[in-house]
Amino acid sequence: MPLQDNSNPNEPRLPDELADRLSAMHDAQLFVPPDIDQAILAKARAKFGVIPQDQSRRWLRLAAPLAAAASIALGIWVVWPSATPSITSPSIVIAGDIDQNGSVDILDAFALARRLDAGQPVPADWDMTADGRVDRADVLAITTIAVSLSGESGESGGASL
Repeated sequence: MPLQDNSNPNEPRLPDELADRLSAMHDAQLFVPPDIDQAILAKARAKFGVIPQDQSRRWLRLAAPLAAAASIALGIWVVWPSATPSITSPSIVIAGDIDQNGSVDILDAFALARRLDAGQPVPADWDMTADGRVDRADVLAITTIAVSLSGESGESGGASL
């Protein structure tokens, strides 16, 4: 089995005797005594931090049950309803707070105007002008409250300072 490629005459060539000896060494089996082999492996593990196989298998044996237990615990936590009743703060009704976010702002006036334009029914307690009906005057009243600095509508219909 030739070791050299003779296709390019410009490349340097090995002497034939050296090429034959290298070819013969390739097929030779070298004997390394087990104690030397173990010493080399131990030094390599110490140098490169390789975990012996018996220790890595121990972690693998523990990983599957731990992952299964974690999955079951997570599933129970997500699906199981809370044993303690949730404590909610009492709802405070603010006149003009149409979207019930806790403050009267321009979005409340916009929400009321859209419902009126769509012809949707509106609750009677949204009557801000106390005239017995919910209409554009109530949208204006909410707008006045939203843009006033004190949060209440003034007598003049404008913002009170």
